[in-house]
Amino acid sequence: MLRVLFLLLLFVFIVKGCRLIYEKDIDNADLDNKPGELSDCCNHCKCTTGCKGYSWTDYQNGTCWLKSASEPLRDGVQVTFGVVDGYEGTFGTKLHLP
Repeated sequence: MLRVLFLLLLFVFIVKGCRLIYEKDIDNADLDNKPGELSDCCNHCKCTTGCKGYSWTDYQNGTCWLKSASEPLRDGVQVTFGVVDGYEGTFGTKLHLP
């Protein structure tokens, strides 16, 4: 029984992805930041307790800003906001798959 539960949780973790919305950001919800490309941010977020989304900028050759919230979004310049599937909130229809 525990093995089945473990495999199910592993499957959900692997399958669960992130969605992107370009030129948007979120203020005042920073958990942490990690160096990386935009393609790295989803995994950084999924491995960080409490992370629901992230912003990516080219600061210091690429930085993932991990967020504890997925809303409210604001307009941003040269920033991409990503959200872990399941935390889309009210803007889910505006998101694009990476």
